[in-house]
Amino acid sequence: MRILFVETFAGGSHAAFADGLVRHSRHQFTMVTLPARNWRLRTRTGAFEVARTVPDASGFDLVFVTDLITLSDLLALWRPTVPPVLLYLHESQLTYPFPKDRNPDFDLVLRDIRNALFADRVVFNSRFHRRAFLEQTATLADRLCDADGDIASGWAGDIEKRSSVLYPGVEVQPGPARTNPVPRVLWNHRWEYDKRPGPFFRALSVLQEEGVPFELVVLGENPQDQPKGFPEARERFADRIVQWGYAESVEEYRRWLSQSDIVVSTAKQENFGIAVVEAMRSGCVPILPRRLSYPELLPEELHADLLYDRDRELPALLKRWLAMPRDACARAVSAAMARFDWKALAPAYDSLMEETAALRTAG
Repeated sequence: MRILFVETFAGGSHAAFADGLVRHSRHQFTMVTLPARNWRLRTRTGAFEVARTVPDASGFDLVFVTDLITLSDLLALWRPTVPPVLLYLHESQLTYPFPKDRNPDFDLVLRDIRNALFADRVVFNSRFHRRAFLEQTATLADRLCDADGDIASGWAGDIEKRSSVLYPGVEVQPGPARTNPVPRVLWNHRWEYDKRPGPFFRALSVLQEEGVPFELVVLGENPQDQPKGFPEARERFADRIVQWGYAESVEEYRRWLSQSDIVVSTAKQENFGIAVVEAMRSGCVPILPRRLSYPELLPEELHADLLYDRDRELPALLKRWLAMPRDACARAVSAAMARFDWKALAPAYDSLMEETAALRTAG
């Protein structure tokens, strides 16, 4: 098939997803991508830039578009002949946990719902994300509609019928057995509020005060001039840091993953968790909160040993895994992550794209 792939925020995990899908699919792609700058503006103007690049989409069998766009604008610009549209939701403002001093942009929240309603097929990157999106859609629509609630059941029910879940792929290979004389703890998330670096650094402070040996590898993108908590942590753990800051190449990033022992998350927002999956596939033992998408990533038999419920449990769990043999667990976790390899997932994506392209013909 001839597929037009539209990504209006081609950076980070979005760019990696697009690249992996295109390289592993059996179909032919034409890529339209925009730089990963000013995501709020992209959602409002991206459709116009895409339509300027591709003024007529009728020659394609399918349009594959991701979430940071106003889909209704794009469809209006392409009218009257538009191929079937598959919308992939990496994230959504509808489910984002905003700080207490910030209110969500209602226009962007409603845009996420409209996108899902306009698409022929909607694909979420985890069961957690799909469930949260549908619940929030019903809740929001119920607040906006008449007392009979017809709008609420209509929006959520319509999206639910046309939606499914396909995990994003990764391309990290299993790493070697670890030989670090001092175990290394890894942070490889964005340096932002929703990843909650505070509890992570506080847990490390407890272990530092107890004299527990560990080294620290801090990776991840820093989109802020003054990321809260990081300058203080760099000073506090200066004698334990072996890497601090964004890895400038994929090769360097993967090298640090393969040289780390334990990956930790304290996030309050994670629709899938590519960074954690990459670390686990590389051979890191994960210590993760029992929430968000994390429970569905790990085999259930590992939940009791690797998931925690409250921040106050983290220091003790981390201390235990720093002191005990980790090779067997690391191998089991890495093997479990093989299901997220692009080679395993690409056939399912190809089948879904073919089914979506056939919808208009069948209708």
